[in-house]
Amino acid sequence: MDAHKKTAVIVGAGFAGLRAASKLAKGNVRVVLLDRNNYHLFQPLLYQVATAGLEPEHIAKPVRSILGSRGRVHFIMAEVTDVDLKAKVVHTDRGDVQYDFLLIAPGSETAFFGLTAFERHALPLKGLEDAVTIRNHVLRCFEEASTEAEAAGADGRLTFVIVGAGPTGVEMAGALRELTDVSLHVDHPELRAADVKILLIEGKERVLPTMPPELGAASQAILRQKGVEVLIGEAVADYDGRRLRLSSGRVVMTRTVIWAAGVRAASLVDKLELPKASMGRIPVEPTLQLRGSPDVFIVGGCSLSGT
Repeated sequence: MDAHKKTAVIVGAGFAGLRAASKLAKGNVRVVLLDRNNYHLFQPLLYQVATAGLEPEHIAKPVRSILGSRGRVHFIMAEVTDVDLKAKVVHTDRGDVQYDFLLIAPGSETAFFGLTAFERHALPLKGLEDAVTIRNHVLRCFEEASTEAEAAGADGRLTFVIVGAGPTGVEMAGALRELTDVSLHVDHPELRAADVKILLIEGKERVLPTMPPELGAASQAILRQKGVEVLIGEAVADYDGRRLRLSSGRVVMTRTVIWAAGVRAASLVDKLELPKASMGRIPVEPTLQLRGSPDVFIVGGCSLSGT
């Protein structure tokens, strides 16, 4: 190994981390890539795993396989515990890694906005394990309902609620509707389709609030056509694993609340003694460099550019 080469350390093997590693590996720099998982997850298709449309291995590919066998990037599966910006050291559960340049790209994690009841009882959809948990839970609800078909509609086992009508929530609602239609028709003919209810709840005034209004309107129309009940301008208030209470006072009996209401910066950035913006994100320059530390770049869901 060339001791004179500068070392670039990348935290996170997501889209940004892998792209940066691939580009830097072509230059005269030693590249170290750190991630707590040894696979890259294609998060946009998590909902497909959660609704049994895809197997987990279809959206998770080994990092070493992506990087290839030429050894231009040194990958370490490790949990990053802290970063010492003054000493230029990344601390991990596998030891310390010194850097000359650092790119922090750990992504984001589920935000519950202080609603502890939902943090305890709702099902997040952010990682591979989350998707598998939701899939198994939904299929188990069908199995349990099939043995008590008469009571299944009333006790909430066949009522599925998605909180948050962003892209993840909309895709999840549509795919879940398709799953229930197929599963009931093929595997559980003893259950009535009328007993299966899917609710999509959005606190803002329209579906897909961050996208063009016409796209949100079209998506909402399609979901309703599929039989999804869409509630807009409605917030959730409480949930005990059986009874979901909305801000309007309405109570929904359900065993399944899937949380797709938002994300915040990965918890790693909380450990950095730096100014934080909304949802824990760190303000950076338009170049994505950390203010006052030009050798550190923060990208993706944990950075806020241009503020």
